[in-house]
Amino acid sequence: MTSAVGDERLRTALLELDAITRRLRRECPWDREQDERSIVPHTVEEAYELADAAHAGDDARLLDELGDVLFQVYFLSLLLEERGAGDLAAVATATREKLVRRHPHVFGVEGLAGLPTGASTPSEYEVVGPTVVSRAPSRWIS
Repeated sequence: MTSAVGDERLRTALLELDAITRRLRRECPWDREQDERSIVPHTVEEAYELADAAHAGDDARLLDELGDVLFQVYFLSLLLEERGAGDLAAVATATREKLVRRHPHVFGVEGLAGLPTGASTPSEYEVVGPTVVSRAPSRWIS
């Protein structure tokens, strides 16, 4: 989406999703009761449904499941916002920064910009591995 019309369509769709998410949080008794601990099992389920749709090559299901996962991101971001711990903009900014940091061969770090993709491209670990914070294994993946 590089056209102004496409950009406006994206902006409108995301703002409408934000408005709906906020309204559900205010007006739906079930959504009002949720917190990150109670909603995460639903988030995990949606992620699995997304994976199933992708593996099946079913574009219609993939579109639907991507929407469900996107809603989960919006909803969880709203929970952060309510606590003053972050918001959707902070999530997007942190994601952008992480993607740039993890792709120095694309965005350039210490002269690595312009390296060709493929076998001659340094792996993520070779370039940024020492700076990646180690995490405990996920409780959701065995």
